[in-house]
Amino acid sequence: MTATGPRTPHRPPRTGELWSGEEEDRLAALHGEGSDPADIAQHLGRSENSVRWKLHSLRLAARPDDLVPAPRPALPEPPKAYTVEEKRREHPNAYKRWTAEEDADLLDRCANGVSLAELAEEFGRYEGAIASRLLKLDAQGPAVGEAEEFGG
Repeated sequence: MTATGPRTPHRPPRTGELWSGEEEDRLAALHGEGSDPADIAQHLGRSENSVRWKLHSLRLAARPDDLVPAPRPALPEPPKAYTVEEKRREHPNAYKRWTAEEDADLLDRCANGVSLAELAEEFGRYEGAIASRLLKLDAQGPAVGEAEEFGG
C-alpha cells in the first residue's frame, strides 16, 4: 500500500481486444524499426506479453519460451492393486489366453448343466472370465443364464 492508497495492477487499455490489421501492420513496422516489445506495448496500449506472442504469431520473432510455463513433472505411477502372479495363486489360469480345446471343453461342460461357479473352479479362472467367455462363444446351458446375470 502506498501513501495515496492501495496499488492496483496496471492493465493496458487494449487488454483482451482482438488485433486489427492496422494494428498488426503498426506492430510489424515498430518491430522492424528496432523497437523492443516493452516500447511497442506502451505505444499500442497492449501488454508486453501480448506483443511478444503477436510477434511470434506473425513470424516476426521467435517463440517467447520464457512465457511458456515449464512442463509439470510426471506423476508417479500408482502402485498396482494386485499382480497377475497374486491372482494366479487363487485362479491358476487367470489372464491366460483361451485355447480352442478349452473353448470346446467349456461349451461341452456348459451344455451338460455345470454351474458358473463349478466351471470357474474347473477351469481355474474367475467367474467373471467364465461368464464373459460363455457369452462370447454363444454357449448353451444353465450357466449362460448365470453369466448374463453376472454381467459378463
